[in-house]
Amino acid sequence: MSSTVVVLGWLLFFSMLMFSLPFITYFGVSRVLSDYGIEGFPNRAWSVFASVVSVNLIIALYAIKAWYEPDEPVPRGGGDSRKDQ
Repeated sequence: MSSTVVVLGWLLFFSMLMFSLPFITYFGVSRVLSDYGIEGFPNRAWSVFASVVSVNLIIALYAIKAWYEPDEPVPRGGGDSRKDQ
């Protein structure tokens, strides 16, 4: 499989996480806090804080994944990988 396809697949995966996980986190934390009787501003503040933490965690995981990806070998022969025609 082409390395470009793999990279784009990971980018799509992390992009979908960046879209969906903050919503899930916000409403999940809000629901849990409501179950414990925490309503109003504290509920919203902690829910937003948890959503922001989830986004930063996704960004960190993406950066760590990119850091540990193997480098592609550099082609030999002057930097131009095309053959003379």
